[in-house]
Amino acid sequence: MKTFTKMLFMALILTISTTLFAQKSIHSFVGNSAPDKMEMTRQVLGYNNVTVPLTPEGMTRAVGDDCTNPIVISTLPFYDENQTTIGRGNTYDETCLNDYDSGEDIIYRLEIASSVTINVHLDPLGTGYTGMALSDGCPLSSLCLAMSYDLSGNQEPHSFTVSLDPGVYYIMVDTWAYPDNIEAFNLLITEVETVPNDFCESAIEIGEVINYPFSTIYATDDPSGETDGPEIWFNYKAGFTGYAVIDLCGSDYDTHLIVWDGVDCPPATMIKDVDDGCGYSGLQSKGIIEVVEGNIYKLEIGGFSGDTGDGLLSIYEYEECNLECPPLGIDENEPCGEDINGGCNMVTPAFTNVSNGNIICGNLWSEFGIRDTDWFEVKLNGPGSIKMIVTAEETLIFGLAGQNVLGVPGCENNTGFLSNYKVLSPCQEDSIWVINLPKGTYYLFAAPIDYDLHACPGFSYQAEFEIIELPSGFIKGDVIASDSGLPLEGVKITAGEAVTYTQSLGNYILELPVGTYTVEANGFAIAYSAVTKSDINVVLDDFTTVNFILDPLDAPELLTAVPGIEQVELTWAEIGAKTDGSKIVMGDIFSKNDYIPGITMNLDFVLSIYSPDFEWGEYAELVFPEEFEIESVGDLNGVSGVIDGQKVSWNGVFYDSDTPQEIDFYVQVNVSGDATGPLVLLYRVEGDGYGLDPHFFEGPVTVYEKNGDYVPTFNVYRRKIIPGTPTYFIPICYGVIGNYYFDEIFLGGDEWCYYVTQIMPDKSESPASNVLCATPLIRPGSMCEHAIDYGEVNSSAMNESLVRETDVRWFEFDVPYTMDIAVRLYNTNFDADVILYSDCDGTLLEDSDFCGGAEYDIEKIYSLLPGGTYYAMVFGNEEEFGDFEIFITQVQVFTIREGWSGISTYMNPSGDLNIASQLACFEENMIITIRPTPYGIWWPSQNINTLGDFSSMIGYKSKMEIEMTTVIYGTENPDKTVVLPANASYLPVRVTAPTSTDDLKNQLEGKLLILFDMYDPTAVIWPDGGLDNLEYLVPDHAYMINMFVPAEYTYPMPSTAPAPNFVQPPARVKLEVWNEVINTGQPHFLSLHVDALASLELGDYIGVFNSEGLCVGMVEYTSNENNHFIAAFGNDEYTEEKDGLDDGELMIFKVYRPSNGLVYALEVTYSDKMPDVDGLYKLYGMSMITGMKLGPTAIGEEQFNSLRIYPNPTTGLFNISGLEGDFEVIITNAQGQQIMSLELNGQTTLDLTTQPKGVYFIRFTNENISKITKIVIK
Repeated sequence: MKTFTKMLFMALILTISTTLFAQKSIHSFVGNSAPDKMEMTRQVLGYNNVTVPLTPEGMTRAVGDDCTNPIVISTLPFYDENQTTIGRGNTYDETCLNDYDSGEDIIYRLEIASSVTINVHLDPLGTGYTGMALSDGCPLSSLCLAMSYDLSGNQEPHSFTVSLDPGVYYIMVDTWAYPDNIEAFNLLITEVETVPNDFCESAIEIGEVINYPFSTIYATDDPSGETDGPEIWFNYKAGFTGYAVIDLCGSDYDTHLIVWDGVDCPPATMIKDVDDGCGYSGLQSKGIIEVVEGNIYKLEIGGFSGDTGDGLLSIYEYEECNLECPPLGIDENEPCGEDINGGCNMVTPAFTNVSNGNIICGNLWSEFGIRDTDWFEVKLNGPGSIKMIVTAEETLIFGLAGQNVLGVPGCENNTGFLSNYKVLSPCQEDSIWVINLPKGTYYLFAAPIDYDLHACPGFSYQAEFEIIELPSGFIKGDVIASDSGLPLEGVKITAGEAVTYTQSLGNYILELPVGTYTVEANGFAIAYSAVTKSDINVVLDDFTTVNFILDPLDAPELLTAVPGIEQVELTWAEIGAKTDGSKIVMGDIFSKNDYIPGITMNLDFVLSIYSPDFEWGEYAELVFPEEFEIESVGDLNGVSGVIDGQKVSWNGVFYDSDTPQEIDFYVQVNVSGDATGPLVLLYRVEGDGYGLDPHFFEGPVTVYEKNGDYVPTFNVYRRKIIPGTPTYFIPICYGVIGNYYFDEIFLGGDEWCYYVTQIMPDKSESPASNVLCATPLIRPGSMCEHAIDYGEVNSSAMNESLVRETDVRWFEFDVPYTMDIAVRLYNTNFDADVILYSDCDGTLLEDSDFCGGAEYDIEKIYSLLPGGTYYAMVFGNEEEFGDFEIFITQVQVFTIREGWSGISTYMNPSGDLNIASQLACFEENMIITIRPTPYGIWWPSQNINTLGDFSSMIGYKSKMEIEMTTVIYGTENPDKTVVLPANASYLPVRVTAPTSTDDLKNQLEGKLLILFDMYDPTAVIWPDGGLDNLEYLVPDHAYMINMFVPAEYTYPMPSTAPAPNFVQPPARVKLEVWNEVINTGQPHFLSLHVDALASLELGDYIGVFNSEGLCVGMVEYTSNENNHFIAAFGNDEYTEEKDGLDDGELMIFKVYRPSNGLVYALEVTYSDKMPDVDGLYKLYGMSMITGMKLGPTAIGEEQFNSLRIYPNPTTGLFNISGLEGDFEVIITNAQGQQIMSLELNGQTTLDLTTQPKGVYFIRFTNENISKITKIVIK
C-alpha cells in the first residue's frame, strides 16, 4: 500500500548502533538549537486542551491559585495546554525549588489510585528559568519527591519521572524571580514504565563495552544516588588490570557520572565524580579509573541538574596512542583549519577517492562551532560490499552517507544523515560493513563528534577501506504491452536491492550478485499493470532472460473541477463494474483489515504521520458509525486510548520526530449483523500548534466488509501550481464513496490541479484519471489585499462571519481627515477581537486607553488617525470562529488634565446629554466644572449639578484630581463658527485635530485682547502685551478669550495630514527657595516688557507673592529680545488652604538669582496704557510692567523672625514688636496710597482708627532687606 514514509533503498547493515540526531548529521557546522516544535503536513490548526476557569463562581481566587483550590488531576494521561501563572500571585516561596519558587505559581492536585510511575513534562513555551516540583503535602516544603527546572534559562522543556504509591500529591509550577511568571506553558503527565536498572539494587552487570545504548528519560531519582534527579546503575566487572576509561561521549544530554567501589547499596566509597568533558556539546562525561581484573565497580549515570536523555556508554582500557602513518598509508595532506575534501559541505563538493586496500592518514579538528569533515568516494563497478575500519587519537564519528537512491552520485541525492555509522572512542578500532550494494558511487565520512573541543593542530586518525566486488551475473529482458504488442518505456524493474527502468525499446538489464531473486515489472507509473516472477537464478557472468507482458490499466475520468469561494467541487466517472471483492482504503489513517458482520473483532489501523519541523503529535480521535460497538482500545505508541460513546481518542505525545513514522494500533468492536458494504470512520490528528500552518489533518477512513460486494472508492490527489517552482501531486483524501468531493482551500486565489484514482477489487490502485485544474476564489476579507470595502467612517454596520479556525476577516475603510475613531464588534457568538493596521505591510496601530465606553462586545478606540485608508482585522481568540457585526464610527477621545483647565467637545453627544452622564467615569476625580454664561456648576462631591447638557457650542472650566480620558459618542458638530462676545468668555475647540493659531490671529486681528490656556500659564496670545506664546488650539481644550468687540471665529477643517506634533507644556518650574506655584484657575495677566528686564541677568527668576510670602506666579528670564509673561493666581475658593492672592491684594515682586543664590526685593512700574495699573490683584486683570528696580537682598530675613503685629484684625489700634535694628515703616491702603511713614527700632503702638475699614499693607525696609505684611481694620 502507499504510505507517506520516504522509503530509502537501504542495503543490509551488519552492525547496528543507537542513532542520535546530533551525531548522525553530516554537516560541518552547528545550526540553531534542535527544533522541538513542528507542523503536520497537509493539515490545518487544531488542538485538544484542558480548560481551567480563572474565576470560579463564588470564589475570589482562580482554580490552581493555591492549595485550597488546586487543579485536580484524577485520570492519566493529563494534558493542560496553554496554561499560565500570570495573575496567580507568588503564594509559596519557601519550597524545595529554592530560587525557582520566586515567581507566580500554580498548584495541581494529583490523585493516584494505584501504584504507578509517571513522567511529568513541562514545556514553558518560550519562558526561561522555570521550575516544577512534586510533593505529598501542600504547601510544598523544603523536601520534595521530585523536581526539575531550567537551570540555564534556555527556555527549554524539562521533566521528571517518579514512582508513586496510592495517595494524594501536589505539583507546583513556578519560576525564578525574573521572569516572575510564565505567560503560557503546556503540562503533560503520562504513565510510563521505568528502566530496568532504575535503582542501585537492580544495576545491570556489564564488562568492557563500546557504544552500549542507555536512556534515563524514564528513570526515577534513587535516594541512594548522589546525582541530582533521575539516574541509572551498572555493575562494571573489570576484564583487565590497569586503567579503564568510562566514556559517555556519545550521549545526547548533559550527563553526570559517578563511579563507586564495590556493589553495596547504598554505595559507600566514591572513586570518581565526573561532569563535563567530551561529546557533541562538550557536556558529556568521561573519566579514567584504576581497576583490578575481576573487581566490580558501580556506575551511577545521571544528568547535570536532573537532565535526562539517551546515551551511549563505552568502557575500554586506557592507552596512550600517537598514531603514525604506516608505510603504505596515504597522507590526507590537508593543513589543519583548511578543507580540501569536505564533500557535500563544500560549495564545490570535493572528495578523497579511495579503492580497496587504501589506508588514509587524516587529521580532524573542531573549533568555534565548526568541525572538519572528511569525505571519501567509492565507486563500485559491479555489486559489492564496503568496509571502513577506523582508529583515532580522539573520539570521532564515521560512517556511510545516506542516499535517496543507492549508488546515484551527487550531493543532491544525499539525505543529510549517515545511514550506517559508529561513534569511536580514542585509541580504539571499529568498523562498519555494508554488503550487497548495487553498482554505483558511494560516500563515506569521518568527523569529530564535537564542534568546539579540538582546535588546531587537531588529532590524527587512520581509515582503511576494504572494497569487495561480488561474483555477479545479469538479468535482462523486454517488457511489452498486451493491448498493442509495443514495447513499454519507463517500467520499473526490481530485483533484490537493484532497480532500473526500461528503455525506449522496452528493454532492461540488471547486474546482480549470484543468487535467486524475485523480479517485478511495475508499470503503474505509465498506466500498466505490475507482474512478478519468482525463483529467477542469476548465474556467474551469464545472462538470464526475464520478459514481461503488462496489461493496460483503466482509470476513472475526472469530469469537472468547478471553483467556488475557497473550495473546488470535483465530480468523476468510475471505471466499469468489476467482479466481487473488497478493498482496504489508504489514507493518513489506514484500515489494515476488513470487518466480518456479527462478531467481536479487532479492527487494525496504521497512522502515517510526518512533520519535517518537529511538531509533536499530541491528540488523535476516531469516530465510528453505529454498526460498530466499541469494546476496548489499544495504545497509540504508548498513549492510552479513551472510549466516549462512538468516539475513541488518544491524548498525549505519540509522535515526536522529524521523520515519517507509521504507528500501528487497534480498536476492538462488536460488529452488527446488519453491517454491510464499506463503512466510513472519521478521524482527526492534531499537533502541538507550533511551527507553520496547518496543525492538524482529518478525513475519512473506509473499512470494507470481508468478502463483501465490491463498492468503488476513490483517492483524490492535488497539487498547487507555483510558477517557476516544481510541485507534486499529494493525496488529500482516501476511500471517497461516490463520485463527488468538495476540496476546501484557503485562502484561495491559487491554481490547483487534481486527479483521482479508483480502488480496484483486488485492492490495487488504478492509474490516475485525467487532470483538471481550477482556481478557487478568494473569500472576500480573508487577506488584507482582498479586504472587504467598508466605506468611509460612520458607514452602516456590516454582518460577517469567520468560518473556520485561524480564519480572519479584513475590512478596508477610509478616514476623510484626521479624527478619532471607534472600531466595534457586537452580536458576536464567539471570543472575537479586532486590531487595526495602517497598511497591508503589518504596521499595527496602538489603541487608546480610556474609562467608560459604550456597551459593545469589543471596542477599540484610536486617537488622531490621519486621513487615509486603514485595515481592521477581526479574528477569534483561541482559534474560535462565528458571526459578528462590525461598526466603525467617529468618536472623540476626550481628556481632562489634572488641576484647572479649559474643556470643550466638538461632538454633539448621543445618549443622555447631561454632563454628569457623559463624563460619568470622571465623577470620583472631578472637583468641579464651571460654565461662565449662564453660570452653572457640576460639583459632584456636593451633589450639585446646574450645568445640564454637555454642549459643543461652549467651553467650560474644570478642575480634576488626576488626568483622565473617556470617549464622547455622537456626531461631529458641523458648525465650525464660534460667536465671541465682547469681554471675557471661553473659546471651545470645534475641530478634530490641533489647529494653528495663525488663522485665529488673522481673523481676529485688532479685535482680540487676550487668549489664554487655563492649564498652561505660559501659553498666551496678548497682542497689546507683546506676547504670542500659544501655537495650537487643541481638541478637548477650551481657552479663556477676551475681546475688545464682539466677533466670530471660524475653524479651518483638518486635512488628511497627520496631526501636528503638539507638545504638552513643560513641567512647572520648582525652586527650592520658593514654593511651587499652584494654578488656581484665577489668573491676573502680567506682561513684563523687554525694556523693563534689562536690569536683570539671564537666568533670573521673577516671582509674584501675596502678603503672606506665598509665591503665586513666576517666570524665568530667558531672552532679552521679547516680553515675558506671568500669570499671578488668585485664591481658589474650592480649596480650604490659602493658595493665591485675594481680590484687591497688593502683588509683591521678588527676584531669585541662581548665579549667587540670593533673593532680591523688586520694585516695579506699571504701564498706564493697560486696564490695571495699581499693582493690585484682579481676576482676569491685565497689567504691563515697564520698569524694574532691584531692592535689597533678602539675606537678613531672619531679622523678622520675632516680628509681631497684634491684634490683627484690629479696630485701628495695634502694636508692632520684635524688630531688631533701624527700619523705615510705610503704611499704604489697598489702592497703593501712602497714609503713614515713620522710623522704628524695637516696638511701638500705631493708631489708624481714623482710616476706613479695609486691607492695609505695612512695608519694613532697611539697607539690606524689605518685607511687606498685611493688616485688616474691621
